[in-house]
Amino acid sequence: MKKKADRGFRTLLWAAVVIIGLGLTLFFIFADQERQQLPPEILGKWYSADPRYQACFMDIRPDSFVMGGADGNSSYYGLTAITGKRADNGTGYFYTLSCVDADGLELDFRFYFEAESGLLSYTNQRDIIWFKAKKTPQGP
Repeated sequence: MKKKADRGFRTLLWAAVVIIGLGLTLFFIFADQERQQLPPEILGKWYSADPRYQACFMDIRPDSFVMGGADGNSSYYGLTAITGKRADNGTGYFYTLSCVDADGLELDFRFYFEAESGLLSYTNQRDIIWFKAKKTPQGP
């Protein structure tokens, strides 16, 4: 009789282990993770002195990313996630802004921010430097 009781207990124990393991796995997959925030130095309007982009801007906000084109049109993207990591040089950071546009298209914008100089560039266009707009009494 003892063997049947041991077998039933082992089955119950394995079922409990599987259920707990599955529950923990689902918890860590779907648990709300704290959203990474951009530092205040990055938030605001950015312009480039590059002749190809002088009429363009980008506006980085806590919840959105806006790109203004030379044609006067702007593209608005809602931020869905932010990831950042320190660059090997120790003073810069690589950021990825995961966004969604009005049509539901998901896009990632990747840029490099040099903390010492306060300059920003897209990671695929490191030669094009963006400068943060100075605030004036009338606004940015």
